Amino acid sequence: MGTPFALGQLNRLQNDVNIAVATALPKVAEKYGDPKAVLRAIDGRGAVLAERMEMALERAINSMLDLAPRGTHTVTLAERHDPGTFYQTREGLYVYGDYRSRVVANAKSSEAGTTMKVDCAELMRDLNDEEIESALPKNHLFDGTTVCALVADLIAKQANGEDGPLLNNGRANLLYTASCVVLVFLRADHREWRVGTYGRDGRRWDAGGRVFSPAN
Repeated sequence: MGTPFALGQLNRLQNDVNIAVATALPKVAEKYGDPKAVLRAIDGRGAVLAERMEMALERAINSMLDLAPRGTHTVTLAERHDPGTFYQTREGLYVYGDYRSRVVANAKSSEAGTTMKVDCAELMRDLNDEEIESALPKNHLFDGTTVCALVADLIAKQANGEDGPLLNNGRANLLYTASCVVLVFLRADHREWRVGTYGRDGRRWDAGGRVFSPAN
């Protein structure tokens, strides 16, 4: 998600990690009563140790982040998308009136073959909109046309609650526009996707939710 680490940033991260390892390693070593057994256990298994340290480091960093990256997805429309036609409440889809008035009313149709590339990230703790947007890349806003086409395509591919980019566990999927926050979630008891909007009103979104932004 976002831009890759520059060399200087990577060096800074490595320095912080080195300090953390140097501080933690003696404390860990004290917990083992047989140093020779420990050394024998890891002898020749540097690759295994590195793999497990990688997982531990990732978990540690994720726990300190507001948003943890969860991959990049590319969506290409197989057919023309007309927002006014798609966003009608029907079986499997409930469209709130505010989404139609705030987003659909100002969106244009998207032609078949239109490609959209998006990043998604997980909320690692309860966050309000200001905190989420400050953790996202600068160019994190969608226009209404893109939101309509993107959400429609993702919902169509997960129509019955299948796994995919959109969370299907009832938690929030969020997309930010200049005027509002778009909320997409699956109401599991009805197997019904719901699409609506909120203002940036200070409400807090639960940890475990997902936020999408244009890939930069």
